[in-house]
Amino acid sequence: MIEDTLEALLPTLSGAQRAFVNGIRNDARRTRYEEYVGALIESLQPGHLAHTKINLANWTAALHSARNDIAHEGAPNPANPVLFVDAQESRALRDATRVILSLATLAHLGVPDPVLSRASERLGVRYGVRHVDSAIYTP
Repeated sequence: MIEDTLEALLPTLSGAQRAFVNGIRNDARRTRYEEYVGALIESLQPGHLAHTKINLANWTAALHSARNDIAHEGAPNPANPVLFVDAQESRALRDATRVILSLATLAHLGVPDPVLSRASERLGVRYGVRHVDSAIYTP
């Protein structure tokens, strides 16, 4: 089920950021989920992200909306419209999240830049075509 996969992937993003990136200060204030995701995105090469064909603005907005929906058990948030109300957008969100996590893991393992570039390009071809009608991927 798509929701089960998203429930597993969403906390993994902040865990990956903690393991892979040192961009978040650990001071007295509570770190927001959005900061973890932002730092993870910033740790990846812009060219690699462009190859994925993921619309990062729409992905992060849908990701945060999904995370809040799951964390707060479907509590409505009138200030943040739901961006993935159907199965198609949920699948696109799931696949884009997998792509970002895969690239972050490869980068953390020290995979050479040409290999990361090729991986991001291939993942963009694979999922970009599948989700061409989605707001999460660019045409």
